[in-house]
Amino acid sequence: MVGLSLLGVGFLIPTVFNDTVAGVVRDIVDHTSTWPDVVRVAPALLAFVAHAGLMLALNVWLLTTRHFRRWFVMNAAVVLSSVLVSVLVMSLHSLAQGLGFERDGETIFVASAANVVAALTVLRPWIEDRPFRRLAWLALFISFGGALSAGFQSSWLGLPPIPEDIAGAQLSGAVALIGVGVVAGSIVALAFKTPSQLPGADAIRAGLARHGCALTELRPASVDARGSVPWRGVMSDGRQVFIKTLSIEQRAADLLYRLWRLASLRRSGDRAPFPSLRRAVEHEAFLALTARSQDIRTPPLISVGELSEGGFLLAYEANDGRTMAELAPAEINDDVLQRAWRELSQLRAAGIAHRDLRLANLLVDDSGEIWVVDFGFAELTMDDELLDRDVAQLLAATASVVGVERATSVAMATVGREVVASGLSWLQPLTLGAATRKSIGRDRDIRHLRDQIGRAAGIEEVELPELKRFTLRQVLLLGSLAAAVVIIGGQISDFGLLWESVSRLDLRLVGLVLAGSAATYVGATIAVMGSVPQRVRFQGTFAAQLAASFTNRLAPAGFGGMATNVRYLVRRGVPVATAVSAVGLNAVTGLVVHITVLLGLWLAFGSTAFPVRLPVPSARTLQLIAAAVVVASLATYLTAFGRRLVTTHIVPGLRTAVSSVVAVVRTPRRLVQLLAGSAIVTLAYTFAMIWSLRAVGADIGLIDAALAYLAGAAAALVAPTPGGLGVVEATLVAVYAAIGVPAETGIVAVLLFRFATYWAPILPGWVALNRLTRTHQL
Repeated sequence: MVGLSLLGVGFLIPTVFNDTVAGVVRDIVDHTSTWPDVVRVAPALLAFVAHAGLMLALNVWLLTTRHFRRWFVMNAAVVLSSVLVSVLVMSLHSLAQGLGFERDGETIFVASAANVVAALTVLRPWIEDRPFRRLAWLALFISFGGALSAGFQSSWLGLPPIPEDIAGAQLSGAVALIGVGVVAGSIVALAFKTPSQLPGADAIRAGLARHGCALTELRPASVDARGSVPWRGVMSDGRQVFIKTLSIEQRAADLLYRLWRLASLRRSGDRAPFPSLRRAVEHEAFLALTARSQDIRTPPLISVGELSEGGFLLAYEANDGRTMAELAPAEINDDVLQRAWRELSQLRAAGIAHRDLRLANLLVDDSGEIWVVDFGFAELTMDDELLDRDVAQLLAATASVVGVERATSVAMATVGREVVASGLSWLQPLTLGAATRKSIGRDRDIRHLRDQIGRAAGIEEVELPELKRFTLRQVLLLGSLAAAVVIIGGQISDFGLLWESVSRLDLRLVGLVLAGSAATYVGATIAVMGSVPQRVRFQGTFAAQLAASFTNRLAPAGFGGMATNVRYLVRRGVPVATAVSAVGLNAVTGLVVHITVLLGLWLAFGSTAFPVRLPVPSARTLQLIAAAVVVASLATYLTAFGRRLVTTHIVPGLRTAVSSVVAVVRTPRRLVQLLAGSAIVTLAYTFAMIWSLRAVGADIGLIDAALAYLAGAAAALVAPTPGGLGVVEATLVAVYAAIGVPAETGIVAVLLFRFATYWAPILPGWVALNRLTRTHQL
């Protein structure tokens, strides 16, 4: 992640800060112009010598100490770094020149800085902190040092000159090259593995001995201790001890985990991460001591210590009990559940949010008492939200083992209905720990569990806070919009011309564009009425098409509109299978009509009026597709599950669908309605686009405009965004630019068309959706 971030920043420097880099180089030249030539060339020479000397020294060190595996891994990272730089040079030729990778077709020597960084990245676990910091500073000098000799030129030294543009290229490309080195070293380290940074038994013994705690026995503990490595031992005074060790690896994992939660969740409940592993360990010790002082049953903290490898440990007095996760369901009686809820009440009273109250962190001793362990994720807070999340965790964890009725009744009897209700809104997959989610099942099982607990507690409605910061649909939408802005914006050469195109819009033709948009809903209504054997009213069906225009903005590929139409037809008494087949038939008919109109115009006028070649799949491709369909069908039918699926669900649905389609086809009036309605939709959209072009004064023929729209609009069929948002705009602008429409004019025309056909119907569609819902027609 660090390497890719540096690589991204390195790409931005020459594009965003090019003038700044040039200014820095100019300042270097002005400041050093009076220096002796030997001094001016010294940084470049030293950087070159340091690179060669460092790589030679690393190779000699590894070979003489007979660390052949480390030598191989280091050189593998160097080779990969060189390959990545070459790929960048070949694939991004013009950009590589600006970044310092290449000039006049030759890679300049500063690119070797990536090799040094790659070698140091992969060797990091074998180099101690102080030498590594010195080598890191040397790698930075190798990366940037050559730029300090900007403007050097001397004939008597016999060295090549270093013009300002080369120095600027080196300065611009240094950050990106460091990123390449980090990425290459990380990939090789991941592939070939590097030594674990976890402390061993000797380091733990030494760390505890420094704090007066001598161990006579020490062994790894096979318990669930997320975020740490657990050990068990016996002290010299005979006390059993439980030891948690944490290293920089756990620290890195924790930071990545918090970063992901921050990026993906609106309300993660996380505080800002601690600046160091030391502070995180001290915080856990503080919470454990605070809980102990508030009469919460938690094992006493014996010692907190630092380890020689840069890790830390926390030693607790061991408890011989078993976790609730290890107990059989029959062993978790009501008394155990009550004691667990009492400990939660104590935590809430003390203002401590445990934030990981899973069954593995609740110990049951021989007397049946509950002990709360692992405060590594806990917070001292009076934020009710964090405290309520603990209620949700314990509810879900206990209900998944003993059942909803018992878990809920014990919880309500112990902490009260109000506390249970406060936690119910946080019983969501994103707030539960991984172990609890796994014990319950899939996300829908968690939702079902929440509903069951709500009914058992007599809570009818639960308000669920929105937790996701973004969804996959939002990511696709924003990505498509960003791509559209980049593509469309890149074609604007003069914003003055763009504004001029807007200012000369013909309002009469704008009215025709809006009329064409309205006509599409009339055509869609006629097509839907013709797709079902039953009789449906025009007025209600027209309102359903308007409502579908709104729901289509909520889902890609027209799924929202399809679902709305299916629901409408079912409410009109049409069988579900018939409604689904009718909507599918309508969609297929619309596609066939669209392609037919496109091919008809293409065959009649395309070869001369619109010289763009349409891709046609080869016969071999069609054969492969057919073979894949046959093999998949046979594989499905040869399995018992596949046969049951086919005979129970697919065949009856197909029979109903086929009979519905046959009924439509056998009724000439219905068939004419279906085809006419689809044709009206296609032609209305086409003329709306043509009138949009005319409204901005585009000088383009009627056939060219129609062909370009029909070809470009096909992008909406595969676009991952609702209504093809972003994709359609960029495609149509590019298509019209390719046939000679000025970019500024084409952009205004396409935006006008999309306003009339995409944005303007949203409000009427919302009104129609609400009306149909209130009148129970949807």
